[in-house]
Amino acid sequence: MYETGSMLAIDAARYKVDSRLHPRDKAAQSSYGAAQFFIPRLAAYPHWFVVQATRTGHPRSTSYLVFERSSVVGGWKVSLAVTALAGTKLPRLATARGQAVAGQPRGLTVLPDRLPAAHADLLAKGSASSSFERLRLDQATTRLRAQDENQRIVAGATGLLQLSYQPAPLKPYVLQTSDGGALVLYVITAVSDLKPKTVFAGVEGGAAIEVLAGQSGIFRSLNQTRMEQFAAWVPKSGKARVLAYEGGLTAAVLTGRIA
Repeated sequence: MYETGSMLAIDAARYKVDSRLHPRDKAAQSSYGAAQFFIPRLAAYPHWFVVQATRTGHPRSTSYLVFERSSVVGGWKVSLAVTALAGTKLPRLATARGQAVAGQPRGLTVLPDRLPAAHADLLAKGSASSSFERLRLDQATTRLRAQDENQRIVAGATGLLQLSYQPAPLKPYVLQTSDGGALVLYVITAVSDLKPKTVFAGVEGGAAIEVLAGQSGIFRSLNQTRMEQFAAWVPKSGKARVLAYEGGLTAAVLTGRIA
């Protein structure tokens, strides 16, 4: 299966880390069944469609996969793949004449094009965000915020952690749902600069940090990038809610090495 965009960045980093830390282990494979294809009519490239499928494994779960191509002669590649959060009820997607319906419905609490920025603000500020009234604080967001808090602990009381969340520079994929709402699939980039009050060993950031940074030892700072993929449902009324998630570390840079 060919990949592109955030999916390629996430899986390439995982492969690099796993092959270095567990060279004798075989890469875990995912398989999908009971696939439903939702293909909208799109005038301009890139063309894309969404597959809702059952992902086999432990536990068995449902995933959304986005396939995209940039030209009529280009191959289809997976640009985003997310797995449904535990206990999540997925909405029905709207169809017209056998095709999915792309585009933004009117009158929603959050415009789908603005949802990534609103969610980025919620990730950064939690319940203090102005987006809290329009987005539910879901399992994935809560878990990511907990990871950020752990980074702050590593930085220490007098250390410095600069953390930012930004929507990736691409338009979200939007399909209308049968309730008049929208399914929105999008990517958020998280960048953190960690400068502890003293020097720290690279391994304190985790073995994956050292593998992606390509070095080990004692350093003064750590910069890392994560790609976070989401599928969210914006209902006709009420708060938007994240349905599915996939993400991971894609880059790490250790600087200020101490001899």
